[in-house]
Amino acid sequence: MRVIIILIGILMVQIGSAQELKNLRHTTTSNYKCDFYVTFSEKKVKYEDTLHYYWFKAQKIHVTQGSSEGYLLHGSFTKFYHSGQLAEQGRFDKGLKDGQWKQWYESGNLMSIYNYREGELSGDYALYNENGDIRESGKIRKGEKDVDQEKESWWQRRKKIKKALKPESEKDKRTEERKQKREKKKKQRKERKEREGWFFKRLFNKMGIKKKEKNKKKKD
Repeated sequence: MRVIIILIGILMVQIGSAQELKNLRHTTTSNYKCDFYVTFSEKKVKYEDTLHYYWFKAQKIHVTQGSSEGYLLHGSFTKFYHSGQLAEQGRFDKGLKDGQWKQWYESGNLMSIYNYREGELSGDYALYNENGDIRESGKIRKGEKDVDQEKESWWQRRKKIKKALKPESEKDKRTEERKQKREKKKKQRKERKEREGWFFKRLFNKMGIKKKEKNKKKKD
């Protein structure tokens, strides 16, 4: 009996391995080589219009929002540079990215870490520069990044401070200068109108006096 149980266990493992090999696929692009698995049970999938689904057809990986026209990626996914260096690694669940996904530079240093939940970015993330230092990190909530200030690089914090302070002061200064110019021009126009008005008023007064004098002489 014990031997029979062992044989059954071995047989099940072999069947599972054969099934995995059946679903295993490979593809190559100009920049990468990919190893991944697909699923044939697409009829059970309920597509969501807002989600992006990854699928395989004609020796290529495609991505479509709300639908698919090939075998959905399902299981582990690994991408390599042509040099053999690991480029990306993660897992699909019926065409949707799920769990932790990592990317690497060709040098081998980590590029990014993102977390997905049923096809949507959700949870902790971290971005690295080519030297392997964290340049940004935080959480993604409802599709928006909540950056962790403590893990930002010094130049990012400096850039944000500069943007938050200096541009505003310069903007205020430029605004004040424009305001002063407008006031100056307004004052100049007013003075010019007053001068012109006074000139024409005097002119008309003189003309009126002369007209009255002429009329008076005619009466006399």
